[in-house]
Amino acid sequence: MTKLKEKLKKRCLEFEDCLLQSAVSGVVLLDSELNILDHNVGFMKLFRPVKTPLGEPIANFIDLAMEDIAFGVELKLKCSNKAGVAGIVSAHMISVEDGYIMFCERFILTESHALEQLGSMNDDLINLQRELVKKNHLLEKMKQDLDARVLELET
Repeated sequence: MTKLKEKLKKRCLEFEDCLLQSAVSGVVLLDSELNILDHNVGFMKLFRPVKTPLGEPIANFIDLAMEDIAFGVELKLKCSNKAGVAGIVSAHMISVEDGYIMFCERFILTESHALEQLGSMNDDLINLQRELVKKNHLLEKMKQDLDARVLELET
């Protein structure tokens, strides 16, 4: 465990536990080089990384560089394509000894990503409609076969 993580856990164990378990906001613990030391469930839901992001630079997920860091103001940061999402994240930074805590509070889809998602949903709907039509045809054929058999039995 790194020095920063040990110090934070000693100082605010209850607070950290509450934040790291919360899925409302993405919370990320960063070292002085902006590598991810820890994160919460909200971060995973927001960025959907393929594998655990521990040890990776935050720049793999959000376009954040040292010169972008500002404290006490809302940062609007682009999401990186490496994370598989596109859009803008609203974030706040807190400086702690030897590192930072970043709160990612909102995610705004870019127009292109929103259109891509709508296209994907439309494809899914079309596939569901095709399946429904196939099942309806099958049910209609079964009903006709059943009606024919009932007629045979009645005569």
